[in-house]
Amino acid sequence: MLDVLREELARLLCCGPWDIDVHAPFNRLGVDSIIGAEFVAAVNRIYGTRERSATLYAHPNPAALAAHVALLTAQRPAPMDVEVLLDAVRDDLLTVDQALALLSRRG
Repeated sequence: MLDVLREELARLLCCGPWDIDVHAPFNRLGVDSIIGAEFVAAVNRIYGTRERSATLYAHPNPAALAAHVALLTAQRPAPMDVEVLLDAVRDDLLTVDQALALLSRRG
């Protein structure tokens, strides 16, 4: 999950995924309110959550956010919807490789 969040954040920040220090605060990584809102919206689409942008204040770095999302998704047994993933790939929100990785993790 952390790698997926790192890749999504890197896409929004126009950098490489490994340029993202997962323990650095979002504001130090260059995340402003607009990028933060886009990032949380992407996380919601990918994982089927309903988080608000303010969640970045409660979980101030990618590692903390990944742990939070993992807890949220572990609490609901619903499998990931393939149609949601296809829509995300079609809308250039996920690469095919990211979608395949998510599908393989769902079991």
